[in-house]
Amino acid sequence: METTALTFGEPGWLFGVAAVPALAILYWLSYRNGRKLIDRLVAPRLREQLAGTLSAARRIVRAGLVLSALAFIVIAMAQPRMGYRELEIKTQGRDVVLAIDVSRSMLATDVPPNRLERARLFSRDLLEFLRGDRIGVVAFAGSSFLQAPLTLDQSAILATLDEINPDLIPKGGTNLAAAIRTSLAAFSSAEGKSRAIVIITDGEELDADGVSAAREAVDQGVVIFTIGIGSAEGSLIPIVGDRGKQEFVRGPDGKPVTTKLDSARLEEIANITNGFYLPLSPNAAKELFFAGIESLQRVESGSGNLRQPNEQYLIPTVAAIVFLIVWLLVGERKWQRRNKVRPTLAAALFLPLFSLSSACAENAFSLYQQGDYAGAMDAFSSASKNGHEAAKNAFNAGVSAYRLGQYPKAVEAFSQALLEGDAELQEKADYNLGNTLVRMGEAASGKENKKREFQNAIEKYENVLKAKPDQKQAQENIEIVKKLIAELDKQDQQKDKQDQKDKQDQQKD
Repeated sequence: METTALTFGEPGWLFGVAAVPALAILYWLSYRNGRKLIDRLVAPRLREQLAGTLSAARRIVRAGLVLSALAFIVIAMAQPRMGYRELEIKTQGRDVVLAIDVSRSMLATDVPPNRLERARLFSRDLLEFLRGDRIGVVAFAGSSFLQAPLTLDQSAILATLDEINPDLIPKGGTNLAAAIRTSLAAFSSAEGKSRAIVIITDGEELDADGVSAAREAVDQGVVIFTIGIGSAEGSLIPIVGDRGKQEFVRGPDGKPVTTKLDSARLEEIANITNGFYLPLSPNAAKELFFAGIESLQRVESGSGNLRQPNEQYLIPTVAAIVFLIVWLLVGERKWQRRNKVRPTLAAALFLPLFSLSSACAENAFSLYQQGDYAGAMDAFSSASKNGHEAAKNAFNAGVSAYRLGQYPKAVEAFSQALLEGDAELQEKADYNLGNTLVRMGEAASGKENKKREFQNAIEKYENVLKAKPDQKQAQENIEIVKKLIAELDKQDQQKDKQDQKDKQDQQKD
């Protein structure tokens, strides 16, 4: 019955999604603690200058994008599935019957833990190589019967191997002929050399003509491989006595029976059918498959329907990639910041205003573009003394001096441009003079010197507003400089309060 419900191939991964909210909480706590720490260590004025370009909202958005990408990656790892499709498959393989000796002699311990348990282990190892082959199981001792018919279901074969034991067949002995004939009867009528019998036994106590049965297998195109389990020295056969005590199988003379591996008859049976004999070893299953069974012809062994789920992992994977791409594109800085005190916006307004025609000015432009501000300042200063476009060259010299941090020279150059330039150039010279004076005020020693430079900067910004009232940047910078002056006044007040307190303390003492 078809279904379109959403399922997951590895639902255990979904527990990872629950970790995403926990990570979000940890990030928020870390961010908040970091802000508190900065507030305690950095003064408000410096805080704006050091981190004024960073946007808290953008940081939170970037963190959300990363956490969302992580959540979708975890969902993709859980292998989401929506519905399924039916596929018809045809299998090709060989027919292999495992004939396993379950006689009492297989309880001998010369091959630890015992021969029968090692036969089971060998059979399980061989099953790993027989993928796609039909497998059957025949149990035999003094007689034999089909324990599991040919099937592609290896789980059923494994269950059968766990069930075999010496109590399955009451008749003792090792009747190889019966094992071979029961195995032949288990095969279908398929033609071609695609059928094999693997006999796993100690080869002892042959009660019938195994060689004759092997010739019957040759007539039917069946190959026999034999696996010998045991040792030439042999071992006693343990049994459980009446009182639960361990005893050993005894012969007619009353003496314990020693069972030994009989490999000669096993080699003869295998050779008749163009197979071969192998003694039990750790690599016996691998050697048997690659040297023998793999060479047999494969035939169509059956067909069936395979239900294959419709994997949907691509959707959350693409979503995670999209979130990561957006995370890369979204920076942590604000879109726009008009605080002119910051040097990043100052650079845009300090560019030379005009491309000058003289060779000296062109050389100065070239030096400026190469980052040689000292050379550009000297070249513009020399060009400003020639009289031709002197004001523009003086302005450009001020720009270069500002870039070098030589603010007194920048003030001198901007003042020259202010005196000789036209209205537009005077406006920009006043604005840049205000910026330069702010820098000088920040670098000045003593609060009075700082306040004097800040007041001069305000006058220059006000001159800009008189000529151009809609100059928003000048108005914003006036507000910023006023805040700087207010902070200096606040510091003076705090100092006066502290001095007064110290004086009162001294009087008390």
